[in-house]
Amino acid sequence: MATPKRKDLATHLRQCLNATIDAAIEQLEAYAGSRRGPFRLNLRNDAEMARMRLRVKIHKTLSAAETAELWMQ
Repeated sequence: MATPKRKDLATHLRQCLNATIDAAIEQLEAYAGSRRGPFRLNLRNDAEMARMRLRVKIHKTLSAAETAELWMQ
């Protein structure tokens, strides 16, 4: 019975982290929107790459934690 609760917690954590990432990226994109020239484009591209990388890291970290818990049982 403990596994579904942990799974729910992992899902909740993933959702919270994704929301935090989105908020931070939106702020960076808003800042980039206030800039002019190539710097603006670079910030937007960097923000999108950062978003993708962080999501992959979150997924890998949570998956590894879930796998470790299964091995510990």
